[in-house]
Amino acid sequence: MRGNVTDRIGEIWQTAESLLPPRLWARSGRWPKSAIGRHALVSRGVENRPPQKMEDMKSMFTWLNKQGVRNSNSFDVQSTGRFTFEYREGPLVVTIPVEPGNYGGGASVSIPADAFSHWDNSRMELSAQKQTQMRANFVEALKFQDIVVEP
Repeated sequence: MRGNVTDRIGEIWQTAESLLPPRLWARSGRWPKSAIGRHALVSRGVENRPPQKMEDMKSMFTWLNKQGVRNSNSFDVQSTGRFTFEYREGPLVVTIPVEPGNYGGGASVSIPADAFSHWDNSRMELSAQKQTQMRANFVEALKFQDIVVEP
């Protein structure tokens, strides 16, 4: 019985691959957002995409759910609404207001210059170096999700 299910799943993926244009499958070595069932198996702990090509990335990301990722360097980026993202480092949280857009033909967001100025539960200003690091982490996480942070 199990072999039949596995064979059927393989047939479904081959059919889906043959129906979509090759440029979508070749994009960054990842499956396209429009692929049928892209996130269907992720919540069950089964990866339904080919392995990511991360040689050029500093660290590895894993999907938390359809709207968030976790980095191996212990930070998370999660979309919490249409106009907000959360950047988390352990118990510390920064809520980032965003303006969604369509930059270069794909999904994009623009963020305020002072988005990483302080943690949500503190008014103490973060150092410029820490803010730069957090912004770079945020941009890297959104890049993994195929979202561009507008300049």
